[in-house]
Amino acid sequence: GAFVEGDRNRTPEIYSNVLVYFARHGVVGVNVGYRLAPEARYPEATRDVGAAIAWVKENAGRLGIDPGRIFLMGHSAGGAHVASYAYDRRLHPAEGPGIAGLVILSGRVRADNWPENPNARKVEAYYGADADFEDVSPVNHVDAESVPTFVAWAEYENPLIDVYCAELAYRLNRQIGRA
Repeated sequence: GAFVEGDRNRTPEIYSNVLVYFARHGVVGVNVGYRLAPEARYPEATRDVGAAIAWVKENAGRLGIDPGRIFLMGHSAGGAHVASYAYDRRLHPAEGPGIAGLVILSGRVRADNWPENPNARKVEAYYGADADFEDVSPVNHVDAESVPTFVAWAEYENPLIDVYCAELAYRLNRQIGRA
């Protein structure tokens, strides 16, 4: 069966170092984990992101942060989950996402099981092979009220990541009216 990788600390140089960098520059960071497929299926990872945002807001005073200046950042599959949280109103708490902005780094912001997608089986493991991929793709939930978003992708990423990120940048521009 398919499995989904999600070790956010494969090496000291991957993921865990991001918070060290931010801390050295006076920025508070919280490294958020989320449940993985096949045990947790869509939208559970996005719900985990929402729970983390709620925790940060509840603990803002103790953490010494302004709850109105919370940003989410996600890479790869993490980009899918934070983008779903930021854009899909069905997954927001009643008061909205409660974030000031979003950073997507080589994010898998479109769900698909296309033959050229090397992660198609992992996508199916999380969303389901018969999922309405258009409905669960974060890029399809961008609207004129979407949070400010920074989108970047690397040259040597998994195939299609550049296409997904370019599509997100395009849709944000079309909905918000500026890049």
